[in-house]
This record gives sequence, structure tokens and C-alpha cells, in this order.
Amino acid sequence: MTNAVRTVRGGARTWAQMTARLMSVAGLLFLSLTGCIGDAPPVNQKNGGGAFGHGGAGRGGGGAGGMGDGGAAGTSVPASGGQTGLGGGGSTGAGGAGNGAGAAGSAAGGRGGNGAGDGNAAGGGGIAGAHLPGVGGQGGRTTSAAKLSVDREQVSFGPVTVGSSSMASVVVVKNIGESASAPLAIAIAGTGAGMFSAVTNACAGMILVPGATCSLSVAFAPKTPGAVTTMLTITAGGASVAVSLNGTGEFASIVAGLDGALLTLPCSATTSTGYTCVSSGCDTTGGVTTVKAFPLGGVANTVYDLTFHVRGIVEGYLYQGGTRDQGMAAPTSSPDFFHRGGQVQPVGPGAATYNSYQLEVSPTISGAPATYFLNSLPITPLDPSVVGVTFPIDYTKTIRVPGGGTITFRIGDNDCRMIMNCGPTMGTMCAAPRTVSLAGASPAAPASFVQPFQGPAGAYGQWVFIDVTSVAVAP
Repeated sequence: MTNAVRTVRGGARTWAQMTARLMSVAGLLFLSLTGCIGDAPPVNQKNGGGAFGHGGAGRGGGGAGGMGDGGAAGTSVPASGGQTGLGGGGSTGAGGAGNGAGAAGSAAGGRGGNGAGDGNAAGGGGIAGAHLPGVGGQGGRTTSAAKLSVDREQVSFGPVTVGSSSMASVVVVKNIGESASAPLAIAIAGTGAGMFSAVTNACAGMILVPGATCSLSVAFAPKTPGAVTTMLTITAGGASVAVSLNGTGEFASIVAGLDGALLTLPCSATTSTGYTCVSSGCDTTGGVTTVKAFPLGGVANTVYDLTFHVRGIVEGYLYQGGTRDQGMAAPTSSPDFFHRGGQVQPVGPGAATYNSYQLEVSPTISGAPATYFLNSLPITPLDPSVVGVTFPIDYTKTIRVPGGGTITFRIGDNDCRMIMNCGPTMGTMCAAPRTVSLAGASPAAPASFVQPFQGPAGAYGQWVFIDVTSVAVAP
């Protein structure tokens, strides 16, 4: 009885011991299994245009030791970039479970830094499990803004006749950035900007995606002579690009004949007075000795302001009507003798004696005189230094002329006689003939022209030289 009870109790102890032993093994298996499972990597998160990546936690437990002696712990294989760690198998033995825990590898966001996981934690009762670095998640990429470029940085138009227009020149604009542009705006600004214009403009208001282009064309229409430079600017929000525009306005083709014109009135023979001479080539029937026409270039139906410097030795004339620039009673110190409008005297004193110097403009321009005179005398006072003698003229004036028209220069001599260049008084018998400086004239007077100007008879005659200094489109 006692033995039976003892046997039953012994059996009970044996079952309990086995159950405990099995639970212990199960626990070790559970620890081993849980050590093989790595954390799943988190999803990349968008933050200000860059991704924030976390490397998954790499955890590798050592394999469960068997029932033997001196069993080595298993070696864990690291998680790479957040992948599950693999547990190593343990060898048979009585060693404890090796649980090597690798730290999570993480990557800071932005441009993709690499987070390093570190995992050399000692396993309990066994050799430490090895854990290689975890690889961080790739960072997000920041997109650059729009950036504009042009196919040329400068457009040169060269010389262009004042009042006309050049051929249009094309400029191509391109977005070389990585984002679409804001709507494009075009501006021409700077000195002389009004002489440049966009003939065609496919860029205004355009939104250019990366790599896209648009084009515009510009032209130069000078209103004044000389070199002009300005800037063409293309903008799109904070992006911009500029093109230098330059050209030169020229007027030589407009007044090629008139510019540098020299008209002379030589004496063919002296008279008994000693200070007058016979005009060379005078037409006694018409009383006109010199007529010369100068065709004008430029653009038809365009009105120009023509500025010229006139120099010469002439005798004076009293004109009817019109307006004398210095007034009819102006003092004669530094006189310019220029007269706008009016006419020569058909009758009366001086009508058949003194020479007239006039410019005629055709076709006529509304609001502008058709005739200008170069040697107008004031009515009062009749200064003896300019009345009855020749005198120098040296002044600059501006008149209006039509593009494609004509300027005609007329020197009228009604009696085929003129006053010789005899100096300030007519009784000196030409002892001190006058001269006028032609320095700075462009073009220069012909090399054959020598002052004081002498005719075939050796007497000093009269002359006029015209130097055009500017031509501009009239406002």
C-alpha cells in the first residue's frame, strides 16, 4: 500500500517534472522565434519636399541551445534597410540562449542621409549576436525653380537711316530650370528705348514648362542720329534674363548732297567802283545766277528736323514778310541773319541791286515755311558794317523737311553785279578781305577751296558752305 502510494506519488513527481521541463523548452523556443522577427520598416514620410526614412529595427536572437554541453549561441544576421533579421541556429549543448539585439538603423530626411544601425549586444549565456548597420531610407529630392536663358546676349542692328526701320531680329527664350515658369513679361527700357520695339511677341504671358521655348522679334527705328543702347528684359516671377540692344542712327543717306555743299559766286570782272564786280555766269534775263537742287532721302511722309551749320561771305538783303530770327530791330552784334518765310522784294529799293540767298523746301510741310533766307538785314539800325559791304555769316539753324523731298538753293542776282569781299568798309579797295573758319566742318570743304575766295579776275567773291550736323524725326 505504502509502496503503491509511493509509486503513484513518484509517478506524479515524474509527470510534474516533465511538464515543467517541456514548458522550459517551449519558452526557449518562443524566445528564439521572437528573436528572428525584425520590425517592419516604416513608410517614408514626405516632409517639406524631402522623404524621412527610418531603417527597420534589426533584431536577431541567438538560436536555442540544445541539451548538450558547450553549445555556442547562434549568430544573428543584420536587418538591411529595415528588413527582417534572420536568427542563427544554435549548436547542440547546454549553453544559454544568445539574444543579440541590433539597434535600429535610421535615416534623417532631407536629401537622403544614411542611418547606421549598431548591434553588438551580448547574448545571455552565449556569444554576442552580430548585427550589421541598417541602411536608412532614401531622402526626398528638392526641385529647383524655373530659370530662363536666351540664345543671344546682344542684338546689334548696325547703322540704320533715321526715320526708317531695321529688319526684325529674333530672340529665343528657354526655361532651363526644373519647374514651370510664371507667366512671362517683356520690357524694353533704358536710354533710347523708344527707338526699339517688339515686332512679334509670342512670349508675353506664356508659361514655359522645363525645356520649353518661345520667341519674339525686335527692330530698331532710330529717330535721331548716333549710337543707341538699351536693354530687353524677360521676366517670369523671380526669374529674369536680359538682352542688350544697340544700333546707330545715320542721316548721310537723307542729306548726302546737301551736307558739305559749297556754293560760290565768283567775280568775272571788276567794275569802275572798285568794290563791285560782275557776277560770273549771270543770266541778265532772269537775274538768277545759281540754282542747285538737293534731293532728300529718308522715309516718304516722314517729317524731319534738319540742323545745319552755315558759313560764308555774303552781302545782305532786306526781305518782305516772314520772320527774322533775331528780330528786325535786333542789334547787329553776333547777328545770324536767318529769315523764315517771306519773299524777295519784287520792287522798291534793293529789289534790283543786292543778292538773295535762299533755301526752298518742297513739298511744303503744314505749319512750316517753304522758304528760308540766309542773309537777312535788320531794318533798323542800318549798321554800316553790314550795309553796302560783304560780311561773314556763321550760325546753326534747324528747319523742317519732308522725307523724299527736295531742298533747292538759289542765289539771286538781279543786276548781275555784286559787292566784292573788300573788308569792313567799301572804300578800302578790298584791302582786308574777310575769312570764316571752317574748322570742325564735316565733311570738310574741298581742298581746292582757298580763302579769301578769288574769281577768275582775281577779285574776292562771295560763297556759302553748308554742314549738316543732325537729322531727327520731328516730334
